[in-house]
Amino acid sequence: MITHTSKTLQNGSKKYQALSEDIFVVQRSLTKSDTIVLVINFGSVAKTVDLSQFDKSRTESLQLLIRSIDSTKKEGTRHDPKALSLDPSEALVLTTE
Repeated sequence: MITHTSKTLQNGSKKYQALSEDIFVVQRSLTKSDTIVLVINFGSVAKTVDLSQFDKSRTESLQLLIRSIDSTKKEGTRHDPKALSLDPSEALVLTTE
């Protein structure tokens, strides 16, 4: 899966922001390619994140590509970017694919 998006990772524009003390987001975008979004919860409590705070156009569901080792989420599942739940110390790599 990630090989299909390597052009985005290599050549895409970068945008990043701390949404709170505990939540950090990085986005790579490339015209006519899928967008890649990394979301990390550095905190010790679960959080729900609204990615439209980070990118107003981020309204379509995102597919989970890679998850942190202890994550209970399944790769390939789709998630609502306006209500993305993150467990403590969880990191997710998602795509618009």
